[in-house]
Order: sequence, then C-alpha cells, then structure tokens
Amino acid sequence: MQKRIESWGGRFLWKAGREILLKTVAQAISSYAMSIFFLPIETCKQAWQLLQFEDSLVGRVYKARYFPNGSMLTASLGANSRFIWRSLFENQAILLAGAKVRVGLVELEVLNSPWLAYDSNPFVTSTHPALDHCKAKQLRQINGEA
Repeated sequence: MQKRIESWGGRFLWKAGREILLKTVAQAISSYAMSIFFLPIETCKQAWQLLQFEDSLVGRVYKARYFPNGSMLTASLGANSRFIWRSLFENQAILLAGAKVRVGLVELEVLNSPWLAYDSNPFVTSTHPALDHCKAKQLRQINGEA
C-alpha cells in the first residue's frame, strides 16, 4: 500500500483526487473488517437458536447428524462435516464462555457442567467420589426439596 501511494508522486493526480481515493480505500478497509465480525455474530445467533429450541426441525436434524449423544455444547467436529456445522462449531467456545444452565430445567451433572454463577470458574471443583455421576436434581432431593 505504501509503495502504491508513493508511486503517485510521478503521476498527474490532483490533490483532491488523491484525497478521495485515500478516503475510499480507508472506508473500504473498515467495512471489510466489520464484515469479518458480522459472520460470527450471525452464526452465534444460529447456535443459540439450536440451544434454545432443540425440538425444532433444524435442531432435530443437527442433533441426529452431529451430536446424537449430547448437546451442541459437548459436540465434536466430525471428519465429513458441512460448512455451516463447521461455522457453528467454531463459535462453540464463545457460547461456552457466556452460557449458563438453569438447574431446574435440565438434568445436568454436578462436576461436568458450567452451572455455577461465577464467571471465573463456573464448574464445581471437587474430588469427592460421590459427585462423579451425581446430577444436580439429586442434590435438591438430598436437601429435602422436590
């Protein structure tokens, strides 16, 4: 870019023409940079829709093909995945960073699910053997709640 601008010195470009060209290039670069960040926002929204509405037609198709034994947050990337699933999978880390689980709605494991309200570490850090396969629902039953 620097060489291109320096080569204009020998040409007959008006000062106003140079200024317009520089402004056009500068505006194009910023809109290109913004378009790069636009795709992940849209794919994050798509992934969020898959998490919220797992019983929708699209959710059932993706579940059957890409994560039949888990959820979108625990899925892995297969060898023959389509482009849209690869895009959604790339945003999985972003969703995991901001996703929290409502304890009463799903049967989640105490140790392996991010369900605590702490941003620094939402996982339970315990080595007690009774919590290995314990569900959060079972903890509520221990305390006398149903």
